[in-house]
Amino acid sequence: MPKARVHIGTHKTGTTSFQAWGGTNRSEIQRLTGYRFYESLWGGAQIELPILSLRSELDMHARKVNQPWVTPEVEQNMRDHIRSQLNGENLIISAEGLSFIRFPEEVDRLRELLDPYELEFIVVQREKADFLRSYTQWMAKVNIKQSDDPSSVRYVGADSWILDFEKFQSLFPGILTIDYDQAMNDKGSVIPAIMEGLVADVSTLPEWSEYKLNPAPVRKRFMALRRLKRRLMR
Repeated sequence: MPKARVHIGTHKTGTTSFQAWGGTNRSEIQRLTGYRFYESLWGGAQIELPILSLRSELDMHARKVNQPWVTPEVEQNMRDHIRSQLNGENLIISAEGLSFIRFPEEVDRLRELLDPYELEFIVVQREKADFLRSYTQWMAKVNIKQSDDPSSVRYVGADSWILDFEKFQSLFPGILTIDYDQAMNDKGSVIPAIMEGLVADVSTLPEWSEYKLNPAPVRKRFMALRRLKRRLMR
């Protein structure tokens, strides 16, 4: 049975850096580890997986991009693309939107999308106050308005449900949890920690030090998503 290491985020823990590194070095990483980086419909982040897994009422950023755009036809395009990626090779999947999963049925949908792969889940977490501050700053940078609705992903109060990282342990039994601050102190990057165990010596992996947090302006990623939206709606 083929295997997939599924990196679910969280947001603001070096996910952009990891995805950029993986996309740039896909061939070399596969040669060294036997795992291929999943290729998304949109740049480095695999937004199709959280879009299809998360509860439909959740106002996740990728579903909006100014207005709803995920039609049944777009959903089918996404499902077809996912199936095209499941070619029997071992995979590395990185989709921080999956960190919004909080219900078993969402996990079931994700597992169904990735069937028949054997899944290993991994998450990078940082101190909650630091995460919330960074997440709030990111929202302001890309002009995402905060919400007063406690059920929203845009609600950033101290009691926000997105801070319930403990839920991951029950939803993803055996999930590997990486301490963001420790990883940054040890190697200056979360990349080697995420790749730990896929190669005997992480120092043999392609150079990761040049991949800093948000190596490209975040607005470019939103523009890329808008282009994807237009292409899928044709």
